[in-house]
Order: sequence, then C-alpha cells, then structure tokens
Amino acid sequence: MRLKDVETGAKALLRATVVRLLPAPRRFDAPVDPAMVGRVLAVRHDSRLGNLLLLTPALRLIKLAFPKAVLDVLIADDYGDALAHNPNVDSLLTGAGLPALRFKGYDLAIDL
Repeated sequence: MRLKDVETGAKALLRATVVRLLPAPRRFDAPVDPAMVGRVLAVRHDSRLGNLLLLTPALRLIKLAFPKAVLDVLIADDYGDALAHNPNVDSLLTGAGLPALRFKGYDLAIDL
C-alpha cells in the first residue's frame, strides 16, 4: 500500500466523521447575513504543512466577511500548533476535538 493511499483514506475517514458529528446542513434561500453568523468552522484535512500555511489568506477573508463570528479551525493532529498564533483564528481543533463539534453550534462550516 502506498503512502498516498493511506493519506487519501485518512482524509475520507476524517471527512465522514465530521459530517456525522455536525448537524444536517441548512440550505439558505437568501444570502447569509454576516451579522447573524456567530460561529464558523473551517476544516482543513490535508496534513501537509505548506498547504496548511496557505490557508492564512482564506482565514483572513472569512474573518473579514464575518467580523463578529468566532472562527474555529479543524486541522490534522500533526500540525495542531501551526496556526496557534494566527490572529484570525479563535480556536484550533484537532482530531481529539471531533466529538465536541456537534455541541458548538456552528452557523457555517467551510471545507478548505
């Protein structure tokens, strides 16, 4: 088995776990009102450090779009502290935090 196959399988497992833990998605009939978004989850399941660091512009834009929102980022366990000092991130979650996702009350979840 190739290492790439293991990585692909791990990504699929993480994605399936997150989908089961989060409430069913709601469809919006109108544009999302940024003032009504209180909590955002950004998910990056890629375990490569370079790709993780490239999230910085996206996280900044999310924070600009939803200025009142708390921004939590779910990342791979290996790099749990890579975004620890990013001023746009309010909280970092790793695999250990998966069971608590359902109870955090996210208004939006973004798969990066």
